[in-house]
Amino acid sequence: MKLSIFGKLIATSTLALALTGCIDVEMDVALTSETTARTTTTQIMSAEFYEMVSMEGEEGSDEEGFCVEGELTENADGSAICVEVQEGPFADFLDADEEQSMTFTQEGPNLVRVTLPMGGVEAEVGAGEEMDEETRAMMASMFEGRTVTLSVSGVEIVETNMEKSADGKSASIVLDFMDIFDGETGIDGDLFALVRTP
Repeated sequence: MKLSIFGKLIATSTLALALTGCIDVEMDVALTSETTARTTTTQIMSAEFYEMVSMEGEEGSDEEGFCVEGELTENADGSAICVEVQEGPFADFLDADEEQSMTFTQEGPNLVRVTLPMGGVEAEVGAGEEMDEETRAMMASMFEGRTVTLSVSGVEIVETNMEKSADGKSASIVLDFMDIFDGETGIDGDLFALVRTP
């Protein structure tokens, strides 16, 4: 899974699952050294829609379905959690074909700047494009109140334009799906975190 998926992940979660479910997404990028990272992507689907997805899966192969590559946990309340982990050198996460891919820039010994281009996220889902009232009402009914949480962590967050945690080891931002669709995230420019690594 490439780090350009900050945009593609949202697009997949919304567009590919648009007919089947309400979903919240969390993605953490943990810098494990000055040259390596580990990404943990968590998708949480409500019980009502997970049942619908499961029924569709029984009817045949669904390579684009929920949690094809991750570890699936089915909860007692009928909801489901999909967790996908990838770990390796920065180069393993980058996508040369994506102009809006997340980037890692070394700025000193054990100091790396992580940049998340928000333009790429909005472009993937067609943010700001006009929707007719019926389409927007449909999107709102499925994704109102659903969020995507992006976070970056390491030994210390030196500087960031996201919200820094109390212990100073991570920075995060929570984006509402409908704000992304409407191009109204209120974010001017790229998200970034300057991280001290192990």
